[in-house]
Order: sequence, then structure tokens, then C-alpha cells
Amino acid sequence: MGKLAERYEDAARSGVYRVAALEIPVRAASEAHSPAFKVDAGGIGELAVQLHHRMAQADRRPCIVLINEGLALARQNDGRYARLLRDLRVLADQCRESGLPFFALLVDPEESLDLPRLYKEA
Repeated sequence: MGKLAERYEDAARSGVYRVAALEIPVRAASEAHSPAFKVDAGGIGELAVQLHHRMAQADRRPCIVLINEGLALARQNDGRYARLLRDLRVLADQCRESGLPFFALLVDPEESLDLPRLYKEA
């Protein structure tokens, strides 16, 4: 198992990260036997329901969420990006506290979002 797949299993590292592309994060999710699914900004409420259901069932497989529209939302500067980040960070905190690894990955090929990198990209 690669280092990124191992990182996905660490609930203490749950959070919101940026990635330049999805290929490596998706491959690592597969190595970690983790669900990786795409969500748009409007689907965060449903995501929260699913995560709380998993927490209640003690399902501790990592959850990897892929969000393509983060950069576009940030550029619109209308508050939706700030709300998206707030909601994702709240979910990450809740998952961390319950021991459920959760990684929200915003695609940012330009590296312009003020988010930590998930991993060092070449």
C-alpha cells in the first residue's frame, strides 16, 4: 500500500485539501479500499447525512470526497466557496472526532486555493 493510501486510513489527518488532479488520489483510495465519490457544492448536505449514518454504524473505512468546482466557486467570490469550506471543515472535524477518516479533495491545477496539499506532487 502506498503512502497516500496509508494516510487515508488516519482519521487524525481528516480534512480539506487541494490536489492538482484526481488520478493519484483516486488510485490511492482504491488501494485503501475506500469509497471515493464526486460531490458538487450543492450535495454537501446529503454527504453529511451519509457520513453520520456511517459513524453510527461504526464503519471506519476512509471516505474520499472529490470536488471539481472549488476553484470556480472561489473565483466567483459570492460566498458559496466560503460556505463550502466551512461545511467541509465541520464534517472533517466531526469525522476526526468519531475516528472516521474523511478527506475532501478540491481540484486546483493552478494551486491558487489557500488549502494544504494532500501530498507533494511532482
